[in-house]
Amino acid sequence: MTEVAKKKNIYNKFILELLGDNNCIIKDDTYHCLVSSGGFGVGHIPCSAIKDMIRIVKPCGYICLVLREEYLWTVEEYENRLEPEMQRLEKEGKWKKITRNRVEKYFYDKDGVIYVYQVL
Repeated sequence: MTEVAKKKNIYNKFILELLGDNNCIIKDDTYHCLVSSGGFGVGHIPCSAIKDMIRIVKPCGYICLVLREEYLWTVEEYENRLEPEMQRLEKEGKWKKITRNRVEKYFYDKDGVIYVYQVL
């Protein structure tokens, strides 16, 4: 995918990095916005990555996460973990939930969920 992006000749920075392992090289407060669509699934972004996402987004910036709703109960990594982690970080004052919207037929017959948070 990085090679496809490079061929477009519109991006000036390419980072291939894992979030959630505490070794991410992206500096604190780097981005105004972070969007993940399709990044959550079996073997994909771990719950621990949420802390890294918050860290690399500037205060008052936004994080938008989009995933299949069924992953909240069918993916072991997220079942009873992802939303509680989001809530815990909100209680700690790291971010605040702007919206959580359920989207019918987000992917074929699968419903989705869209989260928008603002980093504090």
